[in-house]
Amino acid sequence: MGSWGGDEMPRVVLVGVGPGNPELLTLRGKEAIESARVIMGREDLLSLFPHKVGIPLRGDERTMRELIGQALEDFAEVTVLLSGDPMLFSLAKHLPASWSIEIIPGVSSFQYFLARLGIPWDHCAIVNCHATQDLSRLVFALEQGDGVVVFAGRRLQTLRILAIIGALRAHTEVFVGKDLSLPGEWIGRGTPESLRKTLPEEDGLFLLFVPPGKRRGIRFLEDHEFLRGTVPLTKKETRMLLLGILELAPEVTVLEVGAGAGGMTVEMARRIPGGKVVAVEKDPKALGYLRENLRRFFVTNVEIHEGVAPSAIPERPYERVFVGGSGGNLREILKKSYALLEAGGRIICSAVTLRTLEEATATLGTLCGENVGVLSQSITRFVGGSRQGQSLNTVFIVWGRKL
Repeated sequence: MGSWGGDEMPRVVLVGVGPGNPELLTLRGKEAIESARVIMGREDLLSLFPHKVGIPLRGDERTMRELIGQALEDFAEVTVLLSGDPMLFSLAKHLPASWSIEIIPGVSSFQYFLARLGIPWDHCAIVNCHATQDLSRLVFALEQGDGVVVFAGRRLQTLRILAIIGALRAHTEVFVGKDLSLPGEWIGRGTPESLRKTLPEEDGLFLLFVPPGKRRGIRFLEDHEFLRGTVPLTKKETRMLLLGILELAPEVTVLEVGAGAGGMTVEMARRIPGGKVVAVEKDPKALGYLRENLRRFFVTNVEIHEGVAPSAIPERPYERVFVGGSGGNLREILKKSYALLEAGGRIICSAVTLRTLEEATATLGTLCGENVGVLSQSITRFVGGSRQGQSLNTVFIVWGRKL
C-alpha cells in the first residue's frame, strides 16, 4: 500500500445503504455518497448512483480489503457502500485498524422485514446462515425456544433451513421474505413444510423469522435416540456429568479423542453454537454411526479425523479436551492434548478400568499439578414400576486445568 504524507491516514467511509431501496437510505448516508470522490461496493449497489465514479467490489473479505487498499493509493479516501447496516454480518470487522474509518449506519433488511410484519425484535436471536455449512447457531436458538431472525441467503440454503425448522418446530408458523424492499419483494407465511412447497422458484436473497417457542433449554438426549449397533456409547447420566465438568461455552473449540458413535460429540456440539468439536476416531464402524448421528441431530459443527491418536490429532489450539477412548495410548494422547490446550482450558478423561484411572491420574497430575480432580460415578436405573434397580458399570472421571 502507498504512503500518506505527514500524519495522514487512509480514510474509509462505510455507508449502510439498507436493503437496496434508495428511499430507505438515511440522510447522512446520502450526503456521504454525494460528497464522495469515488464509491465502491457491489454492482447492484453502485447502480443506484450511476452519476458517481464507482469501483466494483467482488470476492471474499480479503480480496475486497485488497481492492479498497488499492483504491486508497489513488484517492486517499473512499466511500464503501454496504447493504443493510455496516456493523451486522458485514465487511467492517475485516478492515485494518490502521485505517481511519467512519461508519454511517443503515436500515438492515431484518428491521425492514419485521417492521412490515409488525413484530418487535428486541428479544430475537439473529443468525447468519448465508454461504455456510455450519448451522449450529440456528439449531441452538431453535432448541432453546428463541425467536430467530435467519439470514438464509439463496433458495437452496433456505430449503435446507426450512427442513431443520420443520424437524425441530414442525407446527410453528414461519415468515419468509425475499428481495425485501425491492420491486420483486415476496413475503410468505406458513408451516416449514408448506413454505418448502410454495417458496418462489426464482433465486434471490431470503430472510426468515421464526417466532419464539416454548422456552426449554438444550435437553439431554436419551441413549436409545442414538444409532450405535454394538459400538459403545457414553451413557446419558455420564454425559450429563462430563458436560458439567467441561464448562462449555459458545464458540469454543473442543478436541475429542475416541469419539465412538458420537454420544459426547453430539451433546458437546449442540452446546457450543459457533464453536467446533474436532473428533478423532480410528474405528470405521464407529465413524459410520458417528456421521449418521450428526445428521440425525442436525449437528453441523463437527470436524472428523479418522486415524489413531495421538498422531491423528490436528495440531491447533483447543479450549477443552475430552478423551473418551485411547486405544492403549493414553499417556501420549494426554501429553499431546495438554500441549495444544490453551491456558485456562480443561482436559478430561473418562475411564472404566482401574489401570486407565491410575494412568490418567498420574499423567494429569504431572501435567496439571494440583489442578486435578477425580470422581467416580455409579448409576442405578429403575425401569418402569420395578423396585429392583439395574446397575451400570462404574465410571471414573479425571480432569485437570492448564494454568
